[in-house]
Amino acid sequence: MPYDRASATATVTVAALTVTLDPFTVPLAKPRDIVTFKGRVTSDGLGVGGVSVQIWHAAAEVNIVSGTTDVNGYFSIPWTVPWVVGTLPQVTLPCATHNFYAWTPNAPTSNIQSLPIAYSTRIRNGAGQVGKIDAPTSVLPGAPFGCSGYLEYETASGVWSGLATRPITVQYDTSSFGSGSTASNGLFQISGSIPTSGTKTLTARFAGENLPAGYLAALGTIELGIGVEEGIVPFFLMLAAIITGIGMTASSEAR
Repeated sequence: MPYDRASATATVTVAALTVTLDPFTVPLAKPRDIVTFKGRVTSDGLGVGGVSVQIWHAAAEVNIVSGTTDVNGYFSIPWTVPWVVGTLPQVTLPCATHNFYAWTPNAPTSNIQSLPIAYSTRIRNGAGQVGKIDAPTSVLPGAPFGCSGYLEYETASGVWSGLATRPITVQYDTSSFGSGSTASNGLFQISGSIPTSGTKTLTARFAGENLPAGYLAALGTIELGIGVEEGIVPFFLMLAAIITGIGMTASSEAR
C-alpha cells in the first residue's frame, strides 16, 4: 500500500557560549582567605542567565567550586582557600602562583587567570608571644645591647616552623639599630645601640622575597609602648612584614 510524503518543521537557535574569567582583584591570597571568582557567560555578546559555572585549578585538574550566572550572565563565586587541592595529583597551594579557569557545559574553557598563594608568617619572642621581641627594658645611651626573636611561617593549619636564613633588620623609631639573619630554627639575635635617651620602640622587620608584581605591603609602624603586640601578617614567601616589639627605655641615669 503506498503512502504519501509528509514533513514538519521546528525552529532551533544555534548559539555558542563563551565563558570569560575576570582578573583577580587581590594581588595574592593565603589559606583561609576568601577569594571571589568573577566573570560572565555570553552568547553572541549577550549575557546568559542560569548557567552552571565551574572553577577549575589547572595543575590539579579539579573543580574547586561552582556557581550559577545571574540574569545578565555574570557570576561571582566565593572560594575559601585551602592548603591543598586535588588528589592525583595533590597540589599544595602556599608559596606558588596558581592558574585557574572557568568552564560550563557546551562551551570552551575560559581564559586563564593566575593568583599567588601565600604562607602566613609571624615574629614572636622566646616566650611565644606573637608580635613581640626580647630586649632589655632599660639601657644607657650608646651602650651596646642585643634583641632577639623568632621568624616563623605556617606550614599547615595551626602549625608554625622556623624560617631559616632570612634577613632581619631592626630599627628604633626610624633609625637603624642593626641587622642579621635567622638560624635554622628561625631565631635571630641582633646587637646595636641607641645614642639618645628617651622611650624608643624597637621594630624587627622581615623585608620579604618573591613579591608579586605591583604588590604594596602595608608597612606602617605605630609606636605602641612596652609589650603591645601587632599580630600575624601574611607573606608570599615571604611578604614584607613589620612586627613591633618591646618598647625600650634608654636612660641617661647611672645603673
